[in-house]
Amino acid sequence: TKADYLQLTPELFKGDITVTSDKGEIAQIDSRTGRIIWKQNLGAKITTSATLNQERIYVATGDADILILDKHNGHLIKRINGE
Repeated sequence: TKADYLQLTPELFKGDITVTSDKGEIAQIDSRTGRIIWKQNLGAKITTSATLNQERIYVATGDADILILDKHNGHLIKRINGE
């Protein structure tokens, strides 16, 4: 049988790498040192790689919601219901 999986790509932005997992985890890593800057479990299956700018990170969930996070600490700013 063929296993179902998602390929979520790390995103590099201004020296920081943002990684996501389909298990709801997201983390930001310093690309120079490898140190984890912050890590969060969002409690929802993430179905996209992160999209980010200087202040925000955007990811979609398996429930079709869009989550907007603070890039500096990973805190949830807003959840947009996709239903």
